[in-house]
Amino acid sequence: MKTDPRIDQNRLTRINQRHKNAVIPIVRLVKRWSRRKWGISIPSYLLESLIINYYSDLCEKISYHIDWEFRDVLDYLANQVIFDVCDPKGIIKTINYLNYHERLELANKLRYSYKIASDAINAEVVEKDHIKAIRIWKSLLGDDFAN
Repeated sequence: MKTDPRIDQNRLTRINQRHKNAVIPIVRLVKRWSRRKWGISIPSYLLESLIINYYSDLCEKISYHIDWEFRDVLDYLANQVIFDVCDPKGIIKTINYLNYHERLELANKLRYSYKIASDAINAEVVEKDHIKAIRIWKSLLGDDFAN
């Protein structure tokens, strides 16, 4: 794939700074999550581009909580991964090379993961059950989460 990494890096840096340096940790967390399991791996460049697209359209917030951001990014990804994704540099038409079946399967896994993340946040915020929340997060992110 033709690319100019400087354009991508400048875009990420600009968006990350606008969002109080919250974007890079989210990119890392989502990449870690995607490598952990789920059968279909989403190409790293596609994943990063989608996350940057999400934050480029998002208004700045007063504060960023990584758990809530992670959940919201999963929801966004689930809704966007089924479509073609324009190359941010305009070199090629789309950077989403997944076939239709892979896109649907990935969208379903992202929606399921979004639900798990929502359950974890609910356990912590509404139920005030931090042990339950950690258990749920571990089911999504792996046993080494919160160690």
